[in-house]
Amino acid sequence: MEDLYLKGELEDAVVVDGFCGPGTLGLLSVLAGARKVILNDAWLPAIRNTILNIRVNSSLLGLNIVFENPDHNELIGDEPLLLAKATGKSEVMVYHGDIRKLDKAVKGSDICLIDTFPSMNPARFMVACKDMAKKTVII
Repeated sequence: MEDLYLKGELEDAVVVDGFCGPGTLGLLSVLAGARKVILNDAWLPAIRNTILNIRVNSSLLGLNIVFENPDHNELIGDEPLLLAKATGKSEVMVYHGDIRKLDKAVKGSDICLIDTFPSMNPARFMVACKDMAKKTVII
């Protein structure tokens, strides 16, 4: 992420954080000047933490949540479902779903970030990112 930031690649970019967890990498992309950030995770508690992080850090991020679907309760996401949207300094979309299906909702991104658990091989998700973004970065 530091390398992307220092090279200016995040500035005005559309960034997909495909395994966002609490949203840290995607929200860092907002701070680095990304035009649009798509946060996605298949695990609902991670998405709830992402939305909480946006709310708690909204003034720092220059964002306001304008849409939220708090009634969704499916623990593991399959088809991408938009659960929240924030606007302001950047446009931020928060999806709950399988990254391998995220291309149904996301078109034309610049960078796709893959940050899986250490025991998981990220190579199987690279195809999904290549369908969505010009550049894939494994963290």
